[in-house]
Amino acid sequence: MSSPHELLERHRLLTRLLLKRAWARRQHVELPDEVEVQIAELGASPQPEALARLTASWRLTPCERDTWATLASLTCEPELGLLAGELHAGFGTPSLTTWLTGWLLEPLHPAHEVLRALAPTGRLVATGLVDLHEDAKPFLQRRVTVAPEVLWELEGRWDGLPEELAACAWELDAPALLAPVQPAVADTARAALGDARREVTLVLEGEPGVGRKGVVAAWAGRPVLAVDLGRLAPGPGVLARAVRVAARTALLRGRQLYLDTTPAAVTTKGADDVAPARATRPTEIEQGELVTILERLPAPVVIGVAHDDEQRWTHLREVARARVSTADLEAQVGAWQALGEDAGLDAAGAARLARRFPLRLAGIREVNRRVTERARGGTERDLPHFEREARERLRQEVGRIARPASTELDWGDLVLPDDLLSELQELAVYVSHRETVMNRYGMRKWGGTGLHILFSGEPGTGKSTAAAVLGKALEREVLQVNLDQIFSKYVGETEKQLVSVFELAERSRALLLLDEADALLAKRTDVSSANDRFGNISVNVVLQLMEQHEVVSVATTNREAGMDDAGLRRFAFRFKFPSPDVAMRARLFRGMLPKHVEVDPEIDWQWLAEKVDVTGGYVRNIMQRAAALAAARDGVLSLATMVAAVNRELKQLGALPLRY
Repeated sequence: MSSPHELLERHRLLTRLLLKRAWARRQHVELPDEVEVQIAELGASPQPEALARLTASWRLTPCERDTWATLASLTCEPELGLLAGELHAGFGTPSLTTWLTGWLLEPLHPAHEVLRALAPTGRLVATGLVDLHEDAKPFLQRRVTVAPEVLWELEGRWDGLPEELAACAWELDAPALLAPVQPAVADTARAALGDARREVTLVLEGEPGVGRKGVVAAWAGRPVLAVDLGRLAPGPGVLARAVRVAARTALLRGRQLYLDTTPAAVTTKGADDVAPARATRPTEIEQGELVTILERLPAPVVIGVAHDDEQRWTHLREVARARVSTADLEAQVGAWQALGEDAGLDAAGAARLARRFPLRLAGIREVNRRVTERARGGTERDLPHFEREARERLRQEVGRIARPASTELDWGDLVLPDDLLSELQELAVYVSHRETVMNRYGMRKWGGTGLHILFSGEPGTGKSTAAAVLGKALEREVLQVNLDQIFSKYVGETEKQLVSVFELAERSRALLLLDEADALLAKRTDVSSANDRFGNISVNVVLQLMEQHEVVSVATTNREAGMDDAGLRRFAFRFKFPSPDVAMRARLFRGMLPKHVEVDPEIDWQWLAEKVDVTGGYVRNIMQRAAALAAARDGVLSLATMVAAVNRELKQLGALPLRY
C-alpha cells in the first residue's frame, strides 16, 4: 500500500491552508480571497488514488475521509503539527480537541457533521482509525488523534500486533487441524464469509476448542485475526479498546476478524494453553460497546459464543448462526486421522482414541504435541502413549465437576456372586449394541433417550469398581461426578452444575458414574421451608436431565430406600450387590495378596475370612496395611503381621480385635 505521504498529498496542502485560515480567524485578521478559493478548489479536486481506495474499502463518507486525512496530515508533518499545537495552546488547550477539529474543518464540512464523524459511535472511532482520549471529559473537550499504528501499517513498517492485542490475539493463516464440519455449518460459513465486503455477523456457537477458528479459516478465504476476549484483564473500557484496535488491524491487513467471547475460555496459542484473565462473558455495558463497534465495520465479523450465550447477539446487524460441535464419533475419528501418518495412528487406532477420549480439537492437538515431545526424548509414538496423554487431557477438560476413573481390573478380578457377574456381562453386551437397537431396529420411536443403571449395596461391596470395569469393557472412559463441586449454597448454581454434568457426559459419550446417588435423588418432601423447595427443584432437574440427554450412567447408593420413586423408575437396570460371604472374602484376601512378598504358609485365609466379617472395601484396606507392614519387615508377610493389619482396621470399625 502507498505511504501516508502519497495518500495525503492533497490534504497536506489543504491542511496548511486550513491552519492559515484558522490562525487568521483566531487573530481576527482578514485573509486574502485567494485562500478561500484555494481551499474550495482543493476540497473539490479529485482525491489521490491511494486515498480513494482506502476510502472505498472503509466506506467512509466525504466528511469522515477529510476528517481522518486532516488529522493524519497533522501527525505526518511535524511542521503542521507544531502550527496546530501553537493554535491549540492559544485556546488554552495543549492538543487537538473535537471542538477545534470541527472549527478547523468548517470550510469543508459543517461543524456538526465533523463532530458526528468523531463521535464514539461513529465509524472513525468505532473502527479505530481515530482515537478519542480522556473519557472523563465532556465530548467537545476530548483529545483526538490518529492512531500511529494506522500510519505504520500504511507505511508497511509494522510487523507484530499492536500492544493492546499482544496477549490476547494471534494471526491464523490456515487451520492446524480441522475435523469434518457439519454441512449446515459449512454452508452458513461459506455464505457469510465468502464476500469480504459483506456487512454480516456470523455467530458460531460451541465450547472452546471445538474448532470454530478452523471453520473461519477454512471458509473465509483469507487469514484470520483471532482475538480471545477471555485473556483481557477486567476493567472499564479495556474490552472496547482491544476490539477497536483489532477491528482496525484486521481491516488494514485484510484479515478476517474472529472474536471469542466464551467465558473462561482456554484456547491454544501456538502450543501453550493460557488461562483466562476474566471468568465471565462480556457485561451488558461491554456488550453494548462491542455492538457499536461491530455495526460500523465494513466487513464480515465472526463471534464465538458459548452454547447458552447465542441469544445475546440477536440484535446485531444481519446475523447468521451456526453451531460447531465435535460430539459425533465421525468428527472425532476424522480429527485423530488428520494428525497424519507421522502420528503413527492407523484407522483402527484413531477410531479407538475417538471412542474412548472425546476431546476437543485443541485437546487433540495438545495430545499430539506432548507425544511428539516425548518421542524426541526416545519414547515410542505408539497407541498406549497416545491413550495415556489423552486421558490426562480429558482430566483437564472435564474440570472440577468430574474426573476420569480408570481401572486395571477385568471381569475375572471381580469377586461377586456368579449370577450377578453374569448379569453385568450381559449388561455390557446390551449397552454395546444399544445404538443398533435404538436406531437401526427402530426402537427409538417408542421413547427413551439415555440408559440409566443403579448399583445398590453396602459400602465396599464393589459398586464403583464394577462400574469402572463396565466402562473398560465398553471401551468408554468413566467420568465420576464430584458431588462436592455440584452442590452450591447459591440459588440456581446447583441446577446449573447438574446441567453441565449431563451435557458433558452426552458430548463425551463417557460412562457417567454418579456415586452416592441418593444425595441427588432423595425422596421429595412436602414444602415447609425454602430448603425443602430448593431440594425438590434439584431432584426435579435431575429427573428431567435423565429423560432428555442421551447418556449412559451408573448410579451407586447404599440407601436405595431413601431415593425418590420417580427416580428409581428411570433406572432400566437395577442390581443389588450383596455383602461377601466367607468363600468370597477368602477369594478377596487371596486375590489382593501383594506381589513380590514372601507369604507365611501358616496364614489360614479360610479361617481369616470366617473371623473377619467385612466387605471388599475393608479387605482392600487390610491388605494395603499388611503390604506396608511387610515392606517394613524385608518383604515378609507373617501371620502376626497379617493379624496386626486386621486388628488396626477392626479398631477403626469399633469391632473386637482378632485373637489367635
